[in-house]
Amino acid sequence: MNDSVNAAFKILEVVKELHNRGYELIRICPSFATFVWSWRCFVSTKDNFDKKYGIMLEGKKLEKAFCYSSAALYEYFKGYNGKDASIKDLADELLKRYPEFETKGKGQDSEYVIWYDKLFRYAKKGHFPYVMDDYYDCIQKGYIKCLRGRKKIKLPVY
Repeated sequence: MNDSVNAAFKILEVVKELHNRGYELIRICPSFATFVWSWRCFVSTKDNFDKKYGIMLEGKKLEKAFCYSSAALYEYFKGYNGKDASIKDLADELLKRYPEFETKGKGQDSEYVIWYDKLFRYAKKGHFPYVMDDYYDCIQKGYIKCLRGRKKIKLPVY
């Protein structure tokens, strides 16, 4: 994998690490910006997502989300180079910078974690998921697309 793919994949590993720690109410909303060729991933707690599928951030809830862009490579947080940081260190840093994740992210959601593990396995093979881009919206289509190949991932249930 190249640097931009490795850097982006670390975000998915951080969410998996948080799930393993019992923060199963933490979710992602990955997207793709075609005009700058950038994969983005919003991370937030379940209560900030749509109530049908739990995959799209609702309205102004975007402000409560951590946003990563592959254009930033390893700069996960302003002024923070995470290239050599471990997944555990990045998970700790995310909880430190977003304290509401600590309180609202703790809890069980085994159905989402099982779904996320499938998405994670696809991404590990280079099939990065996205729920929307300039021309695509997963809610309208009923599935999540992947950047490489023609993989389609069923939407999770809230």
